[in-house]
Amino acid sequence: MPTKILILEVRGNLARAVAAFMPGQDNVVHAAPATRTGLAVVASFKPDLILLQVETPVDWNFLRELRATSDVPLILCSSSWNQADLVQSLRQGADDYVRWPSSPVALGARILARLRRAEWNASGERSYS
Repeated sequence: MPTKILILEVRGNLARAVAAFMPGQDNVVHAAPATRTGLAVVASFKPDLILLQVETPVDWNFLRELRATSDVPLILCSSSWNQADLVQSLRQGADDYVRWPSSPVALGARILARLRRAEWNASGERSYS
């Protein structure tokens, strides 16, 4: 069964990078805007992992709404080096925080690490610990 990665982004560069550094793997990568429309896509696409690209200042309400609708692994990608943003992101529900742009290879390793923690349950859906 393919792994479904949803990228909620502000600019189109993150989806292109993910597609480029994970070729040949059994993945379905779908990009949507990091807006209310993106929240609807989370419900319909049912991703195994979400990459959320944010701009500063971070919209903490959007992150909270996203977490209220989905508990799948969430990696937040931001251009900010601000330690307070990193800590707040993790407190608001992100599983990881990556400075973006950064190494696509390192981001790919983080994605695979988060997916390894997921287990398939009897219904064929992933269960997250």
